[in-house]
Amino acid sequence: MENRRLLIELKNGIPKNQRGLDILKKDFLLNDIMHKDLLRNGEYPDLDFNKTKIQTEVSVGKSVRVVQDEFGFEEEEIDLELDVIEIDIYEEFERALEALFDNYYTKFLNELDRKGIYTFEGLEGYKLVKLKKLNNLISELDKCCDLEEDVKTLIREFYNKVYDFISNFKLENYQVSKKLKFKLNKNQLIWLFQTMYNKDVISGMSQSDLYRILEDGFMYRHNGTYNDMTGVSRQANKLVNSNTSPEKAIKLLSETFNKNFFSSER
Repeated sequence: MENRRLLIELKNGIPKNQRGLDILKKDFLLNDIMHKDLLRNGEYPDLDFNKTKIQTEVSVGKSVRVVQDEFGFEEEEIDLELDVIEIDIYEEFERALEALFDNYYTKFLNELDRKGIYTFEGLEGYKLVKLKKLNNLISELDKCCDLEEDVKTLIREFYNKVYDFISNFKLENYQVSKKLKFKLNKNQLIWLFQTMYNKDVISGMSQSDLYRILEDGFMYRHNGTYNDMTGVSRQANKLVNSNTSPEKAIKLLSETFNKNFFSSER
C-alpha cells in the first residue's frame, strides 16, 4: 500500500494561485469512493471544495486464479484485494512535493552531465542560476494572496528544501563514482563490449575478466539515472545464447555508432 499511486500529481508544476490549487483539489476529490457509482454512470458529482479528506480504494494485494475460456484454453486472471483508506489532501500534497523533489534531484544531476559541468567554477555558476530562479519563485509565493496558507506553507518548505540542496551541493557529491558513465542501457553496453571482444578490438584478457571490469568500472543508464553494472556475466550469457534477444540493443547501437560517429562534428 506504500506504493499506491499519488492522487495529486504536479505534472504542470506547483500551483501559483488558488485557481491552480482548485484544479488539483477537483481531481483529488473525484477519487472519493462516494462518487464511484455516479462517475461509472457518466454523471458528474457536486464537489465540496472545503472537504479535506476522502475515502478511496487501494490495492493491498492480489491473487491469481486459473480459468478456462470458451474454447477450453487455460489462462490466468488476477484479482486485486482492495481496502478503503482515508486520505488527507494536505498529506497527499506533501507526498506529491516529495516526489517532485526526487524528480528535481535526478534532473539536476542529469543536466550537470548533459552540460558537461565537471569543474568547481562551472558548478558554482550553474548553482547561482538555479538559486536565482528559485528566489524568484519564493518571491512570487510570498506575493500570492489568494493561495490558502496551509498549502503555501508546504510549498515554502519545499522551496527551502530545494534551496538547501542546491546551496550545499558539492562537486564530490556528483563525482563520487570513479566509474565511466555510459548513456547506454545495460544490454547495449554489454553487447558493445562483447562485440569488441569477439572482434579482437579488446585483447589480452579473458571474457570473465572483461565482465569483471565492466562491473568494477562502468555504469549504465536507465530511466534517466546511472546504475552500477551487476550480474554482467549472467546477462551476457543470456544475450550470447539468445535466451534474451540482442536485436534491440544491436539496432540502437548501430544508430549511435553509424558512419558519422567518428567525424569531427558532435
